[in-house]
Amino acid sequence: MLKDTNYDFGPSIGELKMYSVSHLRSQNPLREHSPEQLVDLLTQEKYSEVSLAQRLASRLKDFKQSTSADRRLLEAIIMEGHGQGLASSPAYSEITDIYWQAAALLLEQYGVDHVNELTQLED
Repeated sequence: MLKDTNYDFGPSIGELKMYSVSHLRSQNPLREHSPEQLVDLLTQEKYSEVSLAQRLASRLKDFKQSTSADRRLLEAIIMEGHGQGLASSPAYSEITDIYWQAAALLLEQYGVDHVNELTQLED
């Protein structure tokens, strides 16, 4: 289970549930990107040896097709995005924004706001 408590992100953003769709998109410059646009980014040379990026690109190519591995993939891209973002701070981390927009799109596909709500994909 991922953290899902509310967190105050300050006066410009306000309070959001950690790792909710609104949190994943908050201040994300890629928040309007489609699955196809994310695949274009993930298949660039700079991500060619990043196995999680390649797995995500493969999943996004079949965006409408849900799989039993989606919950684990969602947890992985959310946490990896978080780690990459922290590691690159204060510099920009494109991969974080790619991962988090992809997570937001997948959560919306399932009709939920947070990965912890994906009861249909529990082990």
